[in-house]
Amino acid sequence: MEIYPIRTSPFIQRNTRRLFALYMQAPFAIFLAILLWSCAPDEKNRVKTVEIANETQLLIDYYIIGEMTGLERTLHKPQKKGLIKEADGSDWERGPQSSVVRDLAGRFHMIYRFGWSDPGVRDLHRSIGDDKAHWFRRTIAYAQSEDGIRWTKPVLGLIDGPIDIRRAPKEKWADGIFFEPVGFSKQNNLGCPIAVIQDLGNFGGMADPKRRYLVNVLYRDDTHNFAQITDAGLYFAADVPDILNDPGWRSRLETIWQAPKRGPRSETTRVAGFDARENLWFECVQSRLGGGWQEHGGRDIARYTSEDLINWSDEESALPVAGDESCRPEDWIEYMDMRAFRASGLWLGQLCIFHGDRTSPQYMMPDRENVWRKGTTELRLVASRDAGKSWQRVGDKQIWLPHSKEKYGYDRLVFPGSPVRVGDELWLYYNVYDGDHLIWNRDGTLFDKQRPSRTGRVALATMRWDGYVSLDAGEETGQLVTKLLRFEGDKLWVNLDASKGALKAELQDEKGKVIPGFALEDCQPAKENGINLSVSWQKGKLGKLAGRTIRVRFELENASLFAFGFTD
Repeated sequence: MEIYPIRTSPFIQRNTRRLFALYMQAPFAIFLAILLWSCAPDEKNRVKTVEIANETQLLIDYYIIGEMTGLERTLHKPQKKGLIKEADGSDWERGPQSSVVRDLAGRFHMIYRFGWSDPGVRDLHRSIGDDKAHWFRRTIAYAQSEDGIRWTKPVLGLIDGPIDIRRAPKEKWADGIFFEPVGFSKQNNLGCPIAVIQDLGNFGGMADPKRRYLVNVLYRDDTHNFAQITDAGLYFAADVPDILNDPGWRSRLETIWQAPKRGPRSETTRVAGFDARENLWFECVQSRLGGGWQEHGGRDIARYTSEDLINWSDEESALPVAGDESCRPEDWIEYMDMRAFRASGLWLGQLCIFHGDRTSPQYMMPDRENVWRKGTTELRLVASRDAGKSWQRVGDKQIWLPHSKEKYGYDRLVFPGSPVRVGDELWLYYNVYDGDHLIWNRDGTLFDKQRPSRTGRVALATMRWDGYVSLDAGEETGQLVTKLLRFEGDKLWVNLDASKGALKAELQDEKGKVIPGFALEDCQPAKENGINLSVSWQKGKLGKLAGRTIRVRFELENASLFAFGFTD
């Protein structure tokens, strides 16, 4: 996180004037205040001890950092791997994911949305009407994979769906038919009863293995975008339910609630996770249309909280659009959405940045003022240490996952994805669309008459596990000294790339003095590249210091430190 100037509030301004008046009227009081301040303990001794136990310490912000010299901070971006693949090795045909998880055996499971054009839905709900952007049907689909790259689509046999989908002739485009279904059958993977499944163990702050997965079941009475819910439920599970081979899978889950019910923001229930410090569940997503963002310039992020996953708070502002964002008509920044997840002691948010084009009133929704559609999206990284109440930028306004510069690139639009751990890497399955965020002008005409449609699909990007930000040293020695901390365990480990250099560590007491046996010269240098490298000393036994207040001093040369922690 970076530190930014804070605009002085009226309260501070008022009190500043009062202090000035006091200074003019009572110089003795000012002198006394200065004297007391000068006698206060130095800053180092006033720092509160950070209780880290055995939790991983990312170096995204200054939460654990006391002093830092000779180091540069680098934001690391996921490496794009392209679209995921169908079972035959071809690019994923269609359908953006809502969830990707791995079960305990390592198999990958994906819940995704599958849709097809149908102007016949126009009069099925008042929210559809003349808005051609909603002239389609959709359902939930299921796929699985052994390697996370090639995906098979098992037959569920639950609902009628298109046997195939083909490009429609141009004369049908005016009715919103760009791709049309060919025949219908139940021999498909559609109608999946699970709308969302989340891995709370790896990414949601849940320590109980019996509640590792959160499963949201959802049934509707139709396949249009506003169909009514007929049955639903929210459950904990120790493993991913076997919906293919176990007819009683739902009865084996731990029930949170059953019956039609809305989640914190929509009809489905997705959460950032459970924050043990705050003792609550929360979710951060785009604020509601009626929440006021139309009046203050654009979409932003709201927060919802719950103590039981049943009753949710009203929305509260969590991340309004910052004052230094672009508001030029050709590039008007909005915070379109966010998907947050737990990452080693804090919460990270994939913030969807919408670069809106407001140069023509045709780019607004047909029935709402000041709701703009044309533009592109990409992701930034933000972080929170207070269960989503406040968020700070990671790497200032750097883009973490950019969109394609090509007009019809497969990821011209980039949306937040599902994180999955695979060995020493984080795999991010993110949603993409091959065109700008606009199909229909406000008057119902096509925006792009040459290639009007956009296809939503799933792409993959990978990166080092916990490798979001590193502190880097070159030829000159860099130094990091932590704040006072208390740990549990008998081993210090680092997430480090020292393949061309080295790292040493020293332990100090509360006064900054070296603890005997843990001096820098006693440390065995770490000279490898790995996410869990041991740091040890020739004589010191680390377990004896567990529970004591200490500092850690790291020295690096030609190395990058991503994270550290203590463990047994």
